[in-house]
Amino acid sequence: MKKIAFLLFPVFIIIIFTSLCFSEEIGEILFTKTEFTRDGFEEYVNRSGTKKGWWELRKRNICVINPDGTGLKQLTNDDVSYHAKWSPDGSLIAYVSGPASMVNLNIMDRDGSNKRQILSNQENIFDFRWSPDSTKILVFLKTKMARNPEEAWVVSINNNAEIQKMGSAEWAKGWNHWAPKGSNIVNPDRRLIRALPAGIEWPEWSPDGNYLAFVSDRRLYIVDTQKTGMLEPWKPTKTEPPCDKIGSWSWSSKSDKLLFFVSGNVCSIDVNGKNVMNLSMSPAEGACWSPDGSKIAFIAQDGRKRNTEIFIMNADGTDQKQLTNTNYFHEEIDWK
Repeated sequence: MKKIAFLLFPVFIIIIFTSLCFSEEIGEILFTKTEFTRDGFEEYVNRSGTKKGWWELRKRNICVINPDGTGLKQLTNDDVSYHAKWSPDGSLIAYVSGPASMVNLNIMDRDGSNKRQILSNQENIFDFRWSPDSTKILVFLKTKMARNPEEAWVVSINNNAEIQKMGSAEWAKGWNHWAPKGSNIVNPDRRLIRALPAGIEWPEWSPDGNYLAFVSDRRLYIVDTQKTGMLEPWKPTKTEPPCDKIGSWSWSSKSDKLLFFVSGNVCSIDVNGKNVMNLSMSPAEGACWSPDGSKIAFIAQDGRKRNTEIFIMNADGTDQKQLTNTNYFHEEIDWK
């Protein structure tokens, strides 16, 4: 009996270790749960216009779910919370809340506890980016100032929400970005900006800071930030794929691949501009990488209902699986 117990003990340890590693590997998926109010449902069904605000037509809350479909949990209950993002270390969640012209930026612990507001009563918050060390947030916002209302602010989450204003309206649409490590802001090199087409807004910087992706004339361009404008002029290859949208969800954590949308389809491309793939092969509304880049989560209709669900597939588009089956809409996913 003692011999059997001795043999089983290492197996038991291996099972526990494997389970812990697997749980850490798969992470959790954040999303915005969107439900219609009565007025919102009537507008949706009748396709009628309205002068009411979105908060009068829809209820939006932050939820989390495991990538195997278990552990669904709603983290907010105020009906005006959306656009949530994990901190890089996975311990915190930042999210936007409030109706138009009364927009707030908030953070909470991973389990939804300890909610606190770090920005309040702004005209709008366009987007935000966590610093690599999870101590600060770069916020692109519209203030209530009469002149130059669009700004970029750095908000510290550990120092009474201390605010540092970037001061350049020119860079307030995605040009300011974090250094690959720590919490230092990098201002774009003006030689790089001058080398690229005029009017570029919301470019996406790779996590390692070596590449910049942007959309111009419905084409996706990826440039080497260490060379373009400094060592060589910008030279489009004329083989750039068509593209409708990129976002903070686009780059893989290794900076080797990029997700983008074309006519509603989720596509990917290698950083060298090669290996373009249509992954979803059907209309989708949002996508993100798994933490290790091996899988992709995306939002789409399941073909039976009008609402949207969450799906998961391998990075090459194979083995697509439907994760959720609900009666509400899913929006704005993030995986950590």
